[in-house]
Amino acid sequence: MASCPDPWAPWVTVRHECIGPRSYRVSPSTSVQDVKQMLYEETDLPVKEQRLFHNGRMLDDKVQIGSLVPAGSPEVPMTLEGRGLKGGGRFGQTTPPLVEFLKDILRRYPEGGQILKELIQNAEDAGATEVKFLYDETEYGVESLWSPDMAQHQGTALYVYNDAVFTVEDWNGIQEIARSRKRDDPLKVGRFGIGFNSVYHITDVPSIFSGEQIAMLDPHQTLFGVNESGQCWNLKTDIKEITELSDQFAPYTGIFGISEKTVWDGSFPGTLFRFPLRVRPSQLSGNIYNKEKVLELFESFKADADTVLLFLKSVQKISLHVRECDGTERVLFEVTAAENPDDKLEKPNALKTLCQAVDSYSNGVPSSVVTCVTYQLHMETQDETSKETQRTTWLVCNGVGGRGMCAELDSLADDLKFMPTIGIALPLTVIDQEDRGATPGFSGRAFCFLPLPPGEESETGLPVHVSGFFGLTDNRRSIKWREVDQWRDPAALWNELLIISVIPKAYFTLIVEAIKRVQAKKDQDFPLSPTGTYGAWPDPKQVKTRWTPILQPLFHELLQQQVIYSLSESWVGVDQAVFSELDTDDDISETIIGYLQSSGIQVAKVPAAVDCVLASYVAESAEVKKVTPSLLRQTIRKCKHKGPSQEKLLLLEFALSDANYSDLIGLELLPLQDETFASFSSSVSEKDAIYIASEAFPRSLYPGLERRFLLEAVKPSVMDSLKKAAKSRVQQFHWGCSGRPCTQLQVLNPERSARLIKEILSTAWPTRDFSVEWEPGNKELKHPTVSWLKMVWKHLYMDFSEDLNTFEDMPLIPLMPLEESMSTAKLLRLKTPSPIIHVDDEEAPISESLLDILEKLGGVVIKKLDSCLQHPQLKCYIHPCSPGMFLQVLHRLPTQRLSSQVSAFSAEEKITLRKFLAGLSDITEKEKHTLLDLAIFEKAGASAEGTSAFTSMRGAKALHHRAKYPPDVKLSENLVACHDEESIRLIKMLNVEQVKTTECLKMIIQDIDKGFYSKDETTQIMLWALKHLGFLKNENSSVIGWLSALKFIELPCGRSVKASDIFDPELEILQHLFYKEEKTRFPTSTFTTSPDILHSLRQLGLRNEVQVSEKDVLKVAKRIEELQSSEEPEWDLIIKKPYLYSLPKTMRKFHKLFKFCGSVEEVVPSHVFDVIATIQKRCDEEISKEESKHNILLLINILRWLYNNQIPVDTNMHLPILCYKNSSKLAMKPIHECTYCDIKVDDLNDLLEDASEPIILVHDDIPMKTAEWLKVPCLSTRLINPENLGFEQSGQQEPLTVRIKNILEEYPSVADIFKELLQNADDASATECSFLIDMRKNNDIRENLLDPGMIICHGPSLWSFNNAVFTDTDFLNITRLGGQ
Repeated sequence: MASCPDPWAPWVTVRHECIGPRSYRVSPSTSVQDVKQMLYEETDLPVKEQRLFHNGRMLDDKVQIGSLVPAGSPEVPMTLEGRGLKGGGRFGQTTPPLVEFLKDILRRYPEGGQILKELIQNAEDAGATEVKFLYDETEYGVESLWSPDMAQHQGTALYVYNDAVFTVEDWNGIQEIARSRKRDDPLKVGRFGIGFNSVYHITDVPSIFSGEQIAMLDPHQTLFGVNESGQCWNLKTDIKEITELSDQFAPYTGIFGISEKTVWDGSFPGTLFRFPLRVRPSQLSGNIYNKEKVLELFESFKADADTVLLFLKSVQKISLHVRECDGTERVLFEVTAAENPDDKLEKPNALKTLCQAVDSYSNGVPSSVVTCVTYQLHMETQDETSKETQRTTWLVCNGVGGRGMCAELDSLADDLKFMPTIGIALPLTVIDQEDRGATPGFSGRAFCFLPLPPGEESETGLPVHVSGFFGLTDNRRSIKWREVDQWRDPAALWNELLIISVIPKAYFTLIVEAIKRVQAKKDQDFPLSPTGTYGAWPDPKQVKTRWTPILQPLFHELLQQQVIYSLSESWVGVDQAVFSELDTDDDISETIIGYLQSSGIQVAKVPAAVDCVLASYVAESAEVKKVTPSLLRQTIRKCKHKGPSQEKLLLLEFALSDANYSDLIGLELLPLQDETFASFSSSVSEKDAIYIASEAFPRSLYPGLERRFLLEAVKPSVMDSLKKAAKSRVQQFHWGCSGRPCTQLQVLNPERSARLIKEILSTAWPTRDFSVEWEPGNKELKHPTVSWLKMVWKHLYMDFSEDLNTFEDMPLIPLMPLEESMSTAKLLRLKTPSPIIHVDDEEAPISESLLDILEKLGGVVIKKLDSCLQHPQLKCYIHPCSPGMFLQVLHRLPTQRLSSQVSAFSAEEKITLRKFLAGLSDITEKEKHTLLDLAIFEKAGASAEGTSAFTSMRGAKALHHRAKYPPDVKLSENLVACHDEESIRLIKMLNVEQVKTTECLKMIIQDIDKGFYSKDETTQIMLWALKHLGFLKNENSSVIGWLSALKFIELPCGRSVKASDIFDPELEILQHLFYKEEKTRFPTSTFTTSPDILHSLRQLGLRNEVQVSEKDVLKVAKRIEELQSSEEPEWDLIIKKPYLYSLPKTMRKFHKLFKFCGSVEEVVPSHVFDVIATIQKRCDEEISKEESKHNILLLINILRWLYNNQIPVDTNMHLPILCYKNSSKLAMKPIHECTYCDIKVDDLNDLLEDASEPIILVHDDIPMKTAEWLKVPCLSTRLINPENLGFEQSGQQEPLTVRIKNILEEYPSVADIFKELLQNADDASATECSFLIDMRKNNDIRENLLDPGMIICHGPSLWSFNNAVFTDTDFLNITRLGGQ
């Protein structure tokens, strides 16, 4: 036995880049020479070639290690150098230290539930049937130990027990960590020897008690001596030492039935692993384990517990235990695998067959098949913590590939020592007697005898677990797959070949065997229903990519078998079944499937996954038949349906679902409104049509036509399909036609609806009378009801709102409002043109006489419309009582008959008709033609009978409504008078030629020339014409010529003259000129009583003074001569002299005569001044008011003439002045005494009276410019105190010129102006200041100024504005220069 080293001895770690780190635990007295010797033993590097360095200093061989130990740490680091390591010396690869090697294994084997699985694998390899795990908190004694260092491993530990005994190979294999002895036996699950070493995650000192030996492992090589990695005791040969070290071996008794007797007997019939939990970090691992972590290991195991035993051949039971500090032991969890209770030899026999196949393959026995065995397995898990028990049943199929099936697979099996074995497990469960199948929500995983760690890598997407002899990664966590960088990896290639060649056959066998067991145990409680077998089928959409190669070979063989379970409870092949995708719980599905089954068809319903398989993997040459509408239609044609109506409707619903409406022909499934069924046909005849009613076209709209309508009570979906069928047409590609209708179904549209309604009406009233008798609801007469008629009108409103021509001649208009209780009524036909006129007394009352006229002329009057008559096109058939509509009624009568009927009306009726027709807003040519023939217009002019005469407008003219003509004058021509507004409107609308006043007058003048009128009538006519001459002339200027040529003035002598033959009686000069010749020279009194008439005569040529001829002058001269020769001439009546008389321009042709007589030829200033002097003298006398006004006006005109001609005047010349007390009185004063008022003052009169000296103002009518020219001073400059006028006198009080000059010198810059103004604004607290350059010259506002000199201030200027207001102080300061 090796001696126990000092636990506190120093650690020497020697490092080199080639050989790696080497650690040794030595005593303080160990020399450097001793360390070199230990290096030589491990590396074969001669001592003499070694040089050891510590802290950069080469150590002498005699130096003791104790002198190199640093304070607080037992580790002494050294660096190795040697000639053989740098070249020219020894060279070769070496193994790493055991601890480093194990640490690398731990890195690749993550801790977790996989640790327990590795121990289960060891038990399975050893042929154990039971495995137990125990977490033990017992603390054992530390007195009699191998060494004091063992004390830390006497506490809490994890025990693992199995009922198999270690063999010699097992003892050797567990010591060779880098080489697995299990590799020579391919069926050993734990064939990777390094898997056991994952326990070092938990412990530093694992131990094994099996058979006759107890062994302990120490990878740190410190417990049992230098370079000693473990120790083993034999129960027989080392019993003495075992007895002496009782505390050391105490943990192995009292566990799972082991007692001291077992030890003394010298053999333990099982295997017990003890793993003391690591309580402090070590060189191997810093992972500290405690109870919590161990229980986590247990929990992770429980997650897979129900599947751990699935593919194990030996282990049948695994349990988890806990022993508390007080020795209390309890079971936490237990999982058990049991054989089929109905056949307990099933599994053993299967495994025996499997072993034979394995032996045959190993021995090279050729075989072309996969040997498969299947057995049922029951799993039971009991969780004592949650008190739950779970039982699951599995169907397991194991298979072994045959030697010779795949040469490449055989070659790899020999090279890799692999075996082509496969296991597939299908989970079974019992939900109820009707629904039995694979576990729902199940997700298959990959196994390598034991389940691989959960995760995406282990998921297959299959509905089964798959276990195989797969090539795994080093840490046994996932299957190897060929990747780009590992394409030639033999293990990865092996896996792919295994999946392709062996798994499909085993999978196929599993499914077929499941079906056989279902068939054999049909009436027994087998945990799988017939349809449940589909759960074993892979869903191609769910299978992971790596596993999809299984599918093609699997389904290729599977789909050739009778694996489909029909709804008739028969197993059939895919080619014999018709697959239904219908919901079997649905009534329609039940009916369809029942009918097909009764017709001899094997109907099957499969899950979506199987459906996907059928769609993807059935051979192209084969056909997967499905329950389709087409199949149903085909079946009905072969086997007529004899079932009830409700079944027919359900069959029809499905038959329509694919919208192949042309395939409905011949099926007696078309339901009619009379509850019978018709066969679908392709007839396009109207008599064979079956109509589909709708909300817009309800069936109630067509009473008596039930056999021609589709049943309304069908489902909405069926109705929609039938409507589509009605609209569908058989496709025809010739000439681009869409083809004939598929069926005789027709969806009602307005056209078809109209056809049916007309058929109903024509059947009820076959005659053609405009008005028909109606007995609502009389079935014998087939008369429709009142509600039907209302419904029809609603229908017409909705679907024939733009046109009712389709219903022309149909009796649809009730003469009176409808009532449900009415027994008889009258209906009027829709007819164009329609004589129906609606008279609404509430809107516009119509006189009875007018109604009588309307009916006399052929109208049919409806006094009240029924509420159903709301159609917008009824206006074409029911006319409002309007003139236009009435004219349309009149069009129906022949013209001659119409004219004669109207002519026979009384005057009142004619006037009534004319007033009514005058309401026309517009008129058509046709209406115009009718209206022209109606004799309803009154003639113009007085009639012989004294009563109104009526005539038509045909070929007549009308007197314009504004035209005037002499009253009570008969006319020779026929004119229509416009006595009222109605006549005016009608005449305008008829575009009848309208005669104006002058045109009528011209007709009268022509009649005067013809002698049509008497002299008195002519005089009356001419007086009227002269009185209205202004109007007549404006209308037609030719009137003057017509009247001027007419001799209508009869002189007292009896002679008739024109107006141009006599003179104007109002011209005084002519009165004087033709003194005592008035009767022959002037118009008679008849034409002079009115100024208007006299004015009109002047326009007709009444002569004035200009038109006096030489003959007239000579005659007057002779007359004067006669007067002069008389005894006492009356000169005052002959001569009247003004100041200056200006002859008219018309007298200029006599200028030589007047000049010869002494007349002045041209006015000169002296003449004007003489007139002024004359008027001045006259104003001192008493003159009339009129003469004053005349003289003032004359003086104003004289002054204007003097100003315009700039004639100099004397300041002594008198001017008219303002008499403010009597403005019409003429008064004159010299210019030098006058003043011109140039200002506006409210109390001017008071101002003039209060003035200190008299102020004489010139007359207001004298213009300012004239006053200025006359040098009349302004009132503003004459006033001594301007404040009296309302002005406050302002001005600077200091000597201006000097002071301002000095100020300007102080402000030489123009820019200072703005600064000063801104400062002033700011001083006044203004918030805004603006400047404006104003370039206006203001030439038009320079009159009313305070002083003429201010004109210069009205030109361009600079404005400054701020928004502050001047205070009184501001006004005062601005008058003081410098602000004084």
